[in-house]
Amino acid sequence: GTYHGGAEERLTLSGLSDNSKKIVTDNKEIADMVAKIQALERDNKSEQQKYEKLLSQFMEVNNDYNEKQHYNKQLLKERESFKQQLSAKDQMFKDDTKQRFQLSQKMQKLLAENAQLKKSLGEKELRLTTATEQLEQIRSVMPTV
Repeated sequence: GTYHGGAEERLTLSGLSDNSKKIVTDNKEIADMVAKIQALERDNKSEQQKYEKLLSQFMEVNNDYNEKQHYNKQLLKERESFKQQLSAKDQMFKDDTKQRFQLSQKMQKLLAENAQLKKSLGEKELRLTTATEQLEQIRSVMPTV
């Protein structure tokens, strides 16, 4: 049992022997220690509850952090993929521009050659026409056999 010394017991303490006084004093010290232990147990239980609450909060924050880390990694992968796609499209655009430029140069060269061939053909047609006319004149003056 625990000692719950009241006022009545303190009043009669002077009438007890030294040995009895020592027992009462020891019982009071034991009761004080028990009370302190109970207070420490309450404090310990309260601290344990606070610790468990903090641990639970930490776990939630840690889970949130891990989810955000995973999400950030996904975003980095997507960004890298987009950068690669953009780089590939840039390269395609450069290649396309280069091909267009080369085709444009070829087209200009072919147009120039075509114009030169038309001029040459025109000159040859003129010479042919002139030669045909000269041939016709020669035939017209030649006696038919």
